[in-house]
Amino acid sequence: SLLALFQRELAILASAQHECLLRFVGATDTPPFCIVTEWMPNSTLYVDLNHKRLLNTTDRSIAIFDIARGMKFLHSRHIVHRDLKSLNVLIDGNKKTKICDFGLSRFTAGDEKMTNSIGTPHWMAPELLNAECQYDSKIDVYAYAILLWEICTCSVPYQGLAAPQIVARVLVNDLRPEMPNNASP
Repeated sequence: SLLALFQRELAILASAQHECLLRFVGATDTPPFCIVTEWMPNSTLYVDLNHKRLLNTTDRSIAIFDIARGMKFLHSRHIVHRDLKSLNVLIDGNKKTKICDFGLSRFTAGDEKMTNSIGTPHWMAPELLNAECQYDSKIDVYAYAILLWEICTCSVPYQGLAAPQIVARVLVNDLRPEMPNNASP
């Protein structure tokens, strides 16, 4: 149910306080249900990479490390984000990035089977796209690699392909974004 999903997101937010994650302030426990977080005035990393260009090369390098630190913290708490992407990284007033949107996140509990085909195909690991496969926190590592490609190229992964085309080509043809020769070292 939607209430169960809301409660799961709250549980993750409340237990995952870290400087590289969006800070949880509070929530309502009666309708309309709301989550209150810190204010992040500079939109998403996606918008910045593809339109605004507020972050320079140094800022993007710092973002790479901050996102990794945030993901390392989540994984140390046995939390799989399951939807890491530039749209789920916000930029604060000091140009620092923070991971957000824990609506698809899950606490990992041993061999419990988690839902497949959840997330956004552009950033989804092959095992997450394949309904037959089990997966673990390594799906976040794959999404992080796609995010790194995105930060380095300031482009959208698999641009011009529809979601079903991405799924088919990643699973069948082992398609991955290629790093351009002119990418900054």
